[in-house]
Amino acid sequence: MPQSVMTILDPPERPAQGRVVDRKSEFLGEACHVGSVREALAVIEGVRGRNPKARHVAYAAIVGGHDVFVQDATTGSGADATTGSGLGHGTGTGEPHTDSRYGAGGRQGTDSRQRTSTESHPDTDTGTDMRRIEERMSDDGEPSGTAGKPILEVLRTRGLTDCVVSVTRYFGGILLGSGGLIRAYAGSCTAALDAARLARLVKFQRYYIDMAYSPLAHFQDILASLGGEQLDVTYTDRVSLRVAVPAAHREDFERRVREAFSAAIETRRIGTERRAVAIRH
Repeated sequence: MPQSVMTILDPPERPAQGRVVDRKSEFLGEACHVGSVREALAVIEGVRGRNPKARHVAYAAIVGGHDVFVQDATTGSGADATTGSGLGHGTGTGEPHTDSRYGAGGRQGTDSRQRTSTESHPDTDTGTDMRRIEERMSDDGEPSGTAGKPILEVLRTRGLTDCVVSVTRYFGGILLGSGGLIRAYAGSCTAALDAARLARLVKFQRYYIDMAYSPLAHFQDILASLGGEQLDVTYTDRVSLRVAVPAAHREDFERRVREAFSAAIETRRIGTERRAVAIRH
């Protein structure tokens, strides 16, 4: 299973932008982070509202396909346990959905819905996996397969999720043909993504730690040295913490804690999740 996937950090109110001009037609790409298909569709409605004179607003979105928080199978049920979805693209066929928001005689768009895969791929770390990903795309009146699909293919190729890219076309009066449209829509998407702030969704192991006060500072030094994060802490007569460590450093973290404190501190695994780690901008 891949250890990470990518996402976009730019918010809907400040999307990353890219632009392509071909034979007087202008293609404006906008890319942003979304957390659900509903949010992606709301973003597209906003783009259309800001561009009432545009001939087409094509788009593609990918959402899901990563762990939100998956509890370890060995820990039983607990207050922190929620289920997320694992990695993997859906394998179903496209399901056409007519977008009728313009009414009779108005501009018609066709949203293609990628079916969600129900195929199970168990995660060997947790014994639990709900691999599920949702994809949406629309040619918005362009010839079938010349707008939404090229945008979606760029997102897939770059391994992106939790994002939507729209491309708004202002028609210049010259027909571009299928090949020209595919290049323009894919190019506008690429330009927007090149301007985006990207993050890697890195797999983290979460732990529950209970300890005395005296070793806390040393423990925190070990945690920080491995790129770990302290999620929360409770102070009573002892210290209780929940921490997250990159899964790639899991074994090293457990070994170093065991050796540093002579096994006096137990590193109890409580689940895995994906966390966004910025990689540029």
